[in-house]
Amino acid sequence: LYVVGGTSTGLAAGDTYMIIEQGEMITHPRTGETIGRHYHYQGQLRILCAEETRSRAIITQNCREIHVGARLKPMPQIPIPIARIPDVPGFCDSPTGRIAGYIIDSSDWDLALGEGNLVQVNIGQDDQIQAGDFLTVFRETPGEPRQVLGEIGILTTQSHTATGRIVGMRRTMLIGDSVEAR
Repeated sequence: LYVVGGTSTGLAAGDTYMIIEQGEMITHPRTGETIGRHYHYQGQLRILCAEETRSRAIITQNCREIHVGARLKPMPQIPIPIARIPDVPGFCDSPTGRIAGYIIDSSDWDLALGEGNLVQVNIGQDDQIQAGDFLTVFRETPGEPRQVLGEIGILTTQSHTATGRIVGMRRTMLIGDSVEAR
């Protein structure tokens, strides 16, 4: 395929990029505050050859249909943070007191979330969260003790958001459930 952009925009033969398309705005599930925009990862491509203002590339993977006008994002160096998954904290374990936030979105969202689902949370790099960290998911109901629901392994981070995979669970989770760093 042909890419608008070349060596003058930093593209080089052999580089790999994620193909993304703009999605809907994301609002905080509890406050209604706008957090940002969701981007759909459609696949990835490798630049075969790059001229000054255009390049040729090949799609190496795709998850969904890729439309004309999709954008490129450099492939992040994703560590393998989930090689050793910790046990889900016990029902009676105290909160860690570390940074806390919420599950704000999931492309896998249907009625509930469980093991293997990808989720976005509203804490990230600027909150000292990094790829490889684990977050405990919990729910607090007035008049009842906090319920530990499961564990998320963080895959990638941005300034104030992160994407993770649910790696352990006791109960199904929902958008709006709370998370805290381990």
